[in-house]
Amino acid sequence: MACMENCARSRFRMDAIHSNAYRVWQQMGSPAHPAADQVVQLEKAGALEQSVPDHAIPVNAGLAGIDWKSRARSRSGPPAGALIARFHRLPEL
Repeated sequence: MACMENCARSRFRMDAIHSNAYRVWQQMGSPAHPAADQVVQLEKAGALEQSVPDHAIPVNAGLAGIDWKSRARSRSGPPAGALIARFHRLPEL
């Protein structure tokens, strides 16, 4: 997607605690055939957890990105997991 201006970014995290249906399944006792209410819990636990809400980001020559150096200093990411960034165009006002 070309995003020349009015762009936003949000972040989601996935690790042992966040966005982890497997952990919840284990806590349930690892049922081979989860009940309907357990399936709902597992689906909720497996959804991506947004750690940073949508926020406007600067665009320079059509490029926007993540400042990995400042991210490394903040240590706000999971020690053994993944951060997912979503870039999208803000709606026109």
